[in-house]
Amino acid sequence: MAARRRNERRPTRPPMRFATFSEINVYWVYEHELDALANGSSASLFLNFALFLLPISATLLVTLLTTTISSDRLFLGFLSVAIITTLAGILLLLLWWRGHKSSGDLLRAIKDRMPPPPAQPTSTEAESSGEAIPPPNAEGQPDNPPATS
Repeated sequence: MAARRRNERRPTRPPMRFATFSEINVYWVYEHELDALANGSSASLFLNFALFLLPISATLLVTLLTTTISSDRLFLGFLSVAIITTLAGILLLLLWWRGHKSSGDLLRAIKDRMPPPPAQPTSTEAESSGEAIPPPNAEGQPDNPPATS
């Protein structure tokens, strides 16, 4: 009876199926590279602020060009804010352009560490050495199922 209670509490596992892989690549990644990928690039923050400031500057410039502002103080205020937001938006856009590829460069550097795959012997070389050649799968690659233990 106690064995039955134990079995009732234990959930049953769903059936699992595994697809075979023709190749699995394992890359060495250092801790600082993982941190850089997890934090992301600061370039996206630059782009967000640039996309916030540039429409504001465009709105202020259109306002200055289409309306008559009689007060010099108000006109200079609009003009100075328009110039500052335009310059800040362009600067942030340039900073984004300079740094937006840093994550891609880091991933490319990690992937470039992988040595090229070993050359597979041709069918004539394998026949002359006496090796058996496995039949190709649907993709035309030799089907090498993983070893089970």
